[in-house]
Parts: sequence; structure tokens; C-alpha cells
Amino acid sequence: MAPNTLPKLSTALALILFILSPADAQGLKVGFYAKRCPNLEAIVYKTTARFISVAPTLAAPLLRMHFHDCFVRGCEGSILLNSTKSVQAEKDAFPNLSLRGYHVIDAVKAAVEKACPGVVSCADVLALVARDAVTQIKGPYWHVETGRRDGRVSIAAEAINLPPPFANITVLKAMFGANGLNAKDLVVLSGGHTIGNSHCSSFSNRIYNYSGRGDSTDTDPKLDRAYVPTLRVKCKSPNDLTTIVEMDPGSFRTFDSGYYKLVSKRRGLFESDAALLSDPETKAYVERRINGPIEEFFKDFGDSMVKMGRSGVLTGNNGEIRKQCMSLDGFYVIDAAKAALEEACPGVVSCADIVALAAREAVHLNKGPFYEVHTGRRDGRVSSAVEALANLPSPYADIVELKSIFANKGLSVKDLAVLSGAHTIGSSHCDSFLKRIYNFTGKGDIDPSLDPNYVAKLRQKCKPGDTTTTVDMDPGSFTSFDTSYYKLVSKRRGLFHSDAALLDDKMTRAYVGRQMLSPRPSFFRDFAVSMVKMGEIGVLTGNAGEIRRICSLNKGPFYEVPTGRRDGRVSSAAEALANLPSSYADIVELKSIFANKGLSVKDLTVLSGAHTIGSSHCDSFVKRIYNFTGKGDIDPSFDPNYVAKLRQKCKPGDTTTTVEMDPGSFTTFDTSYYKLVSKRRGLFHSDAALLDDKMTRAYVGRQMLSPRPSFFRDFAVSMVKMGEIGVLTGNAGEIRRICSLVN
Repeated sequence: MAPNTLPKLSTALALILFILSPADAQGLKVGFYAKRCPNLEAIVYKTTARFISVAPTLAAPLLRMHFHDCFVRGCEGSILLNSTKSVQAEKDAFPNLSLRGYHVIDAVKAAVEKACPGVVSCADVLALVARDAVTQIKGPYWHVETGRRDGRVSIAAEAINLPPPFANITVLKAMFGANGLNAKDLVVLSGGHTIGNSHCSSFSNRIYNYSGRGDSTDTDPKLDRAYVPTLRVKCKSPNDLTTIVEMDPGSFRTFDSGYYKLVSKRRGLFESDAALLSDPETKAYVERRINGPIEEFFKDFGDSMVKMGRSGVLTGNNGEIRKQCMSLDGFYVIDAAKAALEEACPGVVSCADIVALAAREAVHLNKGPFYEVHTGRRDGRVSSAVEALANLPSPYADIVELKSIFANKGLSVKDLAVLSGAHTIGSSHCDSFLKRIYNFTGKGDIDPSLDPNYVAKLRQKCKPGDTTTTVDMDPGSFTSFDTSYYKLVSKRRGLFHSDAALLDDKMTRAYVGRQMLSPRPSFFRDFAVSMVKMGEIGVLTGNAGEIRRICSLNKGPFYEVPTGRRDGRVSSAAEALANLPSSYADIVELKSIFANKGLSVKDLTVLSGAHTIGSSHCDSFVKRIYNFTGKGDIDPSFDPNYVAKLRQKCKPGDTTTTVEMDPGSFTTFDTSYYKLVSKRRGLFHSDAALLDDKMTRAYVGRQMLSPRPSFFRDFAVSMVKMGEIGVLTGNAGEIRRICSLVN
């Protein structure tokens, strides 16, 4: 394939360079970004003010978000990361489910990225937003030290490090002490409870059955008994999980010292509030605040926030600067480059070419070779997890497997040895080599091709069953593209069995030996040649394939959307529950609900096909697999073999784990959902219900045999029809400035 020049391609390359370039290697200080992003604080303040001015109640969760970030792994932005298929992130841990305001962080980060791309960390954005949100509701202003970098690990289970609302003073002092904070910091930062709300479930044990006696007088003796009836009016049962109560009634939107007056009257909502009266130092501070000047509290609060903001930070070359705060994978680099190219030359450059170019830029930015990338590829429409497993070399592959897999792609034994050299950069999860250090042949033994001394070091980092910890593949220079990988392999210290396999073939072993002695340029030339060669495998060109508009999406149907709607001002949870079809709905209920919205039985079946993409929480179907009729039975409309698989993922009472609705192609909009339904493997009872009606069952059957375009046409028609339900037009409704807030 001959190289060709793409118009304005430098736009994407410049963006990739911005995203991948490292930040300054300095510690925390006020004004860290003064040279590289001089208007940072003005941008953060202005964007934050846009939200707080119309929704002052956001200040409390944004302050709490920073607090929760710092208490788990330190102030490094891990609270912002989304969960992945394999790892549940901090934000989905129970103590964090009530956090709000992530959209504010995203908006601020986007504004900052526009002004200074790739410079400011999400951890610093969060610290600045927390300060500015407090300031805008009449709270203190403090100078925020910056220079943090973002972490790459977020684990829900680690939220156990957050102080619980039922903690006593001993537990609180220990947890704050673990983060370098003293008793004064504890009582000062507790003053943040002067703003915001709490769910009843965080304190209902104090007003119902506190000691387990079960009578109406069994309340927490540390709580003002006269306040209990007021709280019971709002929280009507110990099982209330939805009602919220102001933490500082009457001034919960204003940052002041009213919280301390409540605590002194034994009216703090949480046991952790009451605990402040059980320690001489914290009790004395509470009493000083009752009549003391608010300026003193404001200064103390600012000082403690600065101190907390230093907890466990990553600086210098540690961590990274995330382009998007909610995601840590490299796919956003591709999406960002694609977006820039679509603006410059819409519909011209394929995602396949962007991936090839981004790979070259990433290597070059890590001091590796620069090489010409042949372009002109087009994008495929099929992505299969099964094919990935069948075609990609396993980290446990031996030399025979490796040579076979590479040969099947037209690559030589030399290409195998050369491209393996890319392991000189990056990290790996422990589970890619764990068997080598604990149970290589199933007898509790280690891989004999791995240096035993290195095994001991790896065991310190990786414990049995560890699926989250990462280890540098080339320790000491994992961010520098060089030849040190080959030295590791020669010492039997490559992480993977596939690395060790390079010593089991005469030709690959000879290449490893040469690269230990050869100057770096020889490897760089070889790597460039092999990358170009690999980049020509099975490409689509000419009229084959397509040019995707968004790289991460395998396109479903495109349809014209009639516009002109206006926004409503009322949003009711009760109405949502009453109008949305339940995942346990039967066919009679479904037909009735759709008919009430002017949708036909065909629309019902067609729109259900959207379950071909996405995932569901276990609690939307867990009753089907454990206790369908209340007798410990399973739903008879569910394939029993599939139930066994789902039980491995979802345990009774599980409200956090997610399961793909269309396993194997849950990111591809296609017709495979209907095949699942026909096999009685749809996740929801409402999916199974499609087989209980003659018309819906017939449509399911047709889509198993029909070409995809017929479903796409039907889906487009039904979506347009659904989009006309109860719309507001003309002078009705409003145009909201911020979608999540009424004007």
C-alpha cells in the first residue's frame, strides 16, 4: 500500500502530542501552572460559578467529592474514574453513590483543556472546584496548592477507608491520622456538614431500634430525644433509602458555623457528629465555635483543606494527566484525534489510520523511532471478542504458538522478536503472569524459565487472585522506548512466558543477544520496518469497509430526527416508576404501557432490540435467578444453563455488578439480541415476554433470519415515533441553559 498525504492531518497529530506529553516534574505549590496555564483559576472559578449560581446545593457534594478522593489512595482523582467491565470503581462504592456534580468536573476540565490541553490534572481540577464551590456559597477562600497528577487505579472496596457516619471518636481520629490529619483537622473538616443533605439510611439506626430492643423509645442516647420525632416525620421507616434530610436545617445552603451549634445541642445527624463531644479537644473546639468569630473557623477550615489536599498526592513523573477525568484508557486519545479530524476534514480519515498514526506518535514521544505510516485504510464493521482471543498471542504462549500466530499474519520470526521489543514501555496487570509466580503447572510451582529472585519481588506486588495491580514491564525505564527489554529477557526477567519463549528459538535468541550489544538505532530501524509491515495486515481499502464518524461506535442506523422540542420543568421519580416498563413486566403490561404512549406492538418489539447494546445491574433480574416466586425458584422462562452462568456474576442482594445484555457484542448495534431472546437468554423477564405474544414472537423469529438493514429501518421509524410522545413546542416549556437544572 503506497503512502498518501492526508489534508490537515497535523491537526490530529498535534492533539495526540498534547495528550501524550508529560507534565512538569515538580511538587505541590500555589501557582504551579502559572506559566503553562496562567488563566487556570479564573477558568475554574467562572465555570464552577455557572453551576453553583443556579444550583447552590451542588457545593456540598463537590466538597465531599474532594474529601472522599483524598481519603482513598490520596488526592489523585481516582474518585472520578468510571467502573470498567472487570473493576468496580470507587464512585460505585456504597458511600459514594450519593455523590453528585461529576458533570461540573467534566465541564471545568473541558474548559481547562480548551485553554491548556494536557497540562492540568483532574485531581487539581477537583481541588480547585471544591474551593470555588464553597467560596460561592459564602464560605472561606483558601489558596489551593497544585501540581498533583492523576492516579490510574480506582477500586470500590478501598472506599472502606472513608470515615463512616456511625464512627466513634477513636475510629475517626485513627482514620484522620492515617491521612496525616490531627484531632483539630477532624473537628474543623467536620464543619463541612454545615452544607448539604443526607439520606435517612445514614442515620436511621439512631432513631429506630438503636440497641435492638425494637420499641419506640429505643433511640441513640447521644441524640436529642426531642429531635427524634422531627426526624421520624421525614424518615418514616428504618428502611427508607431515598428520603434526604438537611444536615444543618435552615442554612444548609450557606457555609457558616451553624453546624457546631447543632452538635452542641446533640442534633448532629450522624453518630460521627455526636462523637465530637466525646473527646476533650474536639469538644472544646465545638464550644468555641458557638460564639466565636466565623473568620477564625474560615481560616481553620482553609488550613485543614490545604493540609488534607497534600494527602497521598502523585507528583513529578508519577501518575498521569488525564484528558478525560472519568476514563483512564487510551481510547480517548483516538476519539479526541478523530473529533479534531472530523472538524477539519469530515468523513475522510479512517479510525484504522488514526490508530496507526497514534501508535507511531506514542512510540516517538517515549523516545522511540519515528517512521512513515502508510495510510488509506478503511474501517471494518465487525468486532468480536472471540476473534480477539483466537488471534492475539497469549502472554502464556510458547515459541511454537508465537511463530505460528505471526506467520499466519505474514510476519517473520524476526518480526516476532522485534515487535516483542515494544514491551520496553508500559505496564501489565498481575493476572497476565500470575500463574508463572504461584501455580505454573497446577502444583503450586513457579515457571522455571523465570528468575526465582525476580519471582520474590513480583510476589510482593501481586497476590493470588489480583486482577487490578499493574507492574512495569521494563522496570526503571518503562516510559522510555529503548533496548533494555532484551536485557531483561536475557536475565529471565521478562514478565510473560511469551517473553521467555524468545530464548527457546535459535533465531529469536540470537536477536535478543544482538540487541544487548547493538546500538539503539539498529533496533529502531528494525522496529519501524516491522511496524509498517504489520500495519498492512488484512487492510480494507477502496470501497471496502467504511469511514466511521466515531471510532468507538460500530454504527447502528442513522435517521432524521425532527426537532423543535422544548424542555419541561418537572421531574418526578414517582412518574418514572409509574410510566417506565419494569424489567419484570409481562407481555400484557408491556403492550398496555406502549399503547398508552401511542406505540404499537411492533414498536414494542423493535425498541426492545436496543437491548443489543449496553449492560444491566444484577438487581434488575436477580429475582429471576434466585427467588422468582418467593420459593427460592428460578424463572421458568429462563434457560437454566444460563442461570448458572449469571449466578457466578450476581450474588443475592447484589446492587452494583453489571452484566452485558448482549454478551459478545454488547458494544455493537445488531440483531443478535433477538437470537438471545429466542434461546431464552434475554436478561429481563420483559425480554422473555416477547415470546408470549404471537406478533412479537413472529418479529423475533424474522430478525434471526432477516438482514440487519430491515431491523435498522424499523428501529429508525419507531424511534422517530417515540420521539413525538408528549412533546412541548411553541411557547410551552423552556430552553434550559444547563440540561440538568431548570432555569
